[in-house]
Amino acid sequence: SSGINAEYGGNCNLDFYECEIYFFVICVVAIKNRRCVSVEAYLSTLFMFAKAGALILFYKMDVQLSVWYLLTCIVLLVTVRPPALEESAEMKYFVDASLPEQLKFDKNTIWVVEFYTTFSPHCNAVKPIFGALSREFTCEYMKFGKCDVLKSQGIPELYG
Repeated sequence: SSGINAEYGGNCNLDFYECEIYFFVICVVAIKNRRCVSVEAYLSTLFMFAKAGALILFYKMDVQLSVWYLLTCIVLLVTVRPPALEESAEMKYFVDASLPEQLKFDKNTIWVVEFYTTFSPHCNAVKPIFGALSREFTCEYMKFGKCDVLKSQGIPELYG
């Protein structure tokens, strides 16, 4: 332990520059996560900017160490992916007036329809859950569908 302290000068305090970097990371994370929809999304943003701050601090300490850290982050980014939750193969996508037609045609079938937009973080947060529900519960008398509200003008208003 004393060898490590002697090698780095025995000082384990953060200097002003390091405090500025961590304060900047905290501010960016707070601004980026104002409308965060889940803890996972919040932590993902937090860790991404913490890695960027650590890269800057590693670069200040040792360029070679920062290059190794950057390569490690890139390898982890490429190789470690969250599992993709797929939808049911019978998932029906409704466009224009196809939803009312399908509901009139299938009187004995219960339809669970998600009205969504591709750019909404809340809709993207629901996407894996809706996909899991559709895989598990799709049967002859209960089917799942999706309706993009931008491509089907007027249809979402009919169903609230």
